[in-house]
Amino acid sequence: MSGGKRFNGRLGLRDREGQRLRFQGTFERLGRRRNWHGFDEPTILLRNVRAIDDGAEVTDHLWFPSTKGFEALGPLAQGDVIEFDARVTRYEKGYRGWRADVAAECPPTWDFRLSRPTRLVRYAATMPGESGEDERAALHPADGWDDAILAGTDVRLDAERPTARGIGGG
Repeated sequence: MSGGKRFNGRLGLRDREGQRLRFQGTFERLGRRRNWHGFDEPTILLRNVRAIDDGAEVTDHLWFPSTKGFEALGPLAQGDVIEFDARVTRYEKGYRGWRADVAAECPPTWDFRLSRPTRLVRYAATMPGESGEDERAALHPADGWDDAILAGTDVRLDAERPTARGIGGG
């Protein structure tokens, strides 16, 4: 960690730096952040992010930009579980400008994030009256969930059912 910056962050990700692994997290809410050009960009907050390989919680929360992969999952509800592949990368956070007063309050430090999420799968949150995580159904574009969401029907569909695009087993 060069440049005299200290590590101040996610210990669960530090030992996995550079690895591309499978993770899962619970969708909490949508947000916005201002980009370098001054425009707002949509973001997604995942809580209780865990590595699939050993089940260890790698961080209590992570913010992701709302990529095409997340948008393809359709409308997300609080409690939905999102499973995805991502690479663990290091980044610098804190103030990096010329103002000494601001730099003293928020000095640059290193932290870790999950970059370039792919192969996203959504598991519906358990509905009221249902019991446990076992009843969650994977929601993926190939399973036809998009039609069910638009129609306002139950999103638990058979994997065999063909979708509007003709993808699927049926």
